[in-house]
Amino acid sequence: MIKLSVFLFFSLILFPHSLWATDLQALVRKVEQQYMGLSSKSRMEMSIRSEHWERSLVMDSWSLGRDHFLIRIIEPAKERDVTTLKVDKQVWNYLPKVDRVIKVPPSMMGGAWMGSHITNNDLVKANKIDE
Repeated sequence: MIKLSVFLFFSLILFPHSLWATDLQALVRKVEQQYMGLSSKSRMEMSIRSEHWERSLVMDSWSLGRDHFLIRIIEPAKERDVTTLKVDKQVWNYLPKVDRVIKVPPSMMGGAWMGSHITNNDLVKANKIDE
């Protein structure tokens, strides 16, 4: 009798947690889908401050689903048209000064994006909050 009650106690406590986690993940994904929609377009400003310098970037961004997005720098003029493309888990940068597209290698995914605290890896995982 005691073994049965202990079994029931633990099964009632532990079993709902896996269901709650699944429900929570589904809820977060649904909110994310409502927020992002099938596609989105935005203009953003990012301020970057460090101990020795400070700068601000104005960017346009477009997204399609969870795995495709494009960010183009608008200001400052020195950075204008620098573009980042993310498709699935791959990232490319277009550098207009040298007219080159550079694929970001896996070894550089931990590197800073545009001098900020955001890494290339953060860009890849940005739209996967539920995971």
